[in-house]
Amino acid sequence: MNGDDSVSTSSASHPEHSACIRLDFGTEEKASMICRTLAVDKEPKRSCAVRNMRAEGTALVVDITCNDAKFLQKSIQNMFDMADLARQTFDKVGSYEYKSSENVPAPEKKKGKSS
Repeated sequence: MNGDDSVSTSSASHPEHSACIRLDFGTEEKASMICRTLAVDKEPKRSCAVRNMRAEGTALVVDITCNDAKFLQKSIQNMFDMADLARQTFDKVGSYEYKSSENVPAPEKKKGKSS
């Protein structure tokens, strides 16, 4: 048996599973904002997954590794859910326009009922 065919026992007993997710958000600003938003949410302590993310241009790139395929699957699903929620929030908040109090018309006075 030559050296190229050997497998370390630690990797054989705990194989490393990984996924690289690339989500395009259309703008660098949105990708960066969503990356910073999701970065504060860590994996649960019971999960053995390790998540690294970065913004690359208009895309969010997420690398997830785990020694358990089921935890990897849950981590991927969780990432998609969180990214979608962050995108929806960004789109909703980004659609608001600031109006200063100078440009807002005064409320109309209600007319009372006459008898």
